[in-house]
Amino acid sequence: MILTIKTFLVKRIITLPKALSEHERTAIRIRLKEEGKICLGLYGLKKTTVDELVKRTQIPKGTFYLFYASKELLFFEILMDLHDSLQQSLLSQVQEKGRTVGCEELTDLLYNLFREIEKTFLPSFLASGDLELLMRKLPPEIAREHMKKDDFSVGQLLDLLSIETTKEMIEVFSVALRAIFTSLLHKQEIGEEHFNDAVKMMLRGIVSQLF
Repeated sequence: MILTIKTFLVKRIITLPKALSEHERTAIRIRLKEEGKICLGLYGLKKTTVDELVKRTQIPKGTFYLFYASKELLFFEILMDLHDSLQQSLLSQVQEKGRTVGCEELTDLLYNLFREIEKTFLPSFLASGDLELLMRKLPPEIAREHMKKDDFSVGQLLDLLSIETTKEMIEVFSVALRAIFTSLLHKQEIGEEHFNDAVKMMLRGIVSQLF
């Protein structure tokens, strides 16, 4: 009995994650995100397991939980990285052009952003229902923070354009852009032939109300 307990404790100590340097932590986080994106493409959210992720990154399962309390939090961070990258690209383009950006030019910038989104994993993530599932499984406060972050980025955009805004205006503009994004879910039903032209028309209608 004592030998069995001792053997168990030895095995337990061996499987505990070792202390990691900052360099190792950064490298593991990068690998987890890279493999997470691959798994999303191959299996989707529901079929991707923590076991699959640690197998791909060659880390102990305990180490995974040093970084993320669940696979959903990893996938949410991957989603936010893409979200932030796309938004920063838009803000940088507007900043580069200065405050001379008008209705048509902003429409084109937003439309180009929409087309970039189409090239990512987001449309299939949305169409499969994985995005909705992910948001349901996240702690409510994280989902709320995401909405606030969206609103903050829209506020930054309108500030760069020297457009006077109210809190309500920023929130409505954010919701309108999210509504257009989620139309990707119904692209086939809406009609693929004229879908992109319709998106540009809707964007122009939203943007025209800012000027």
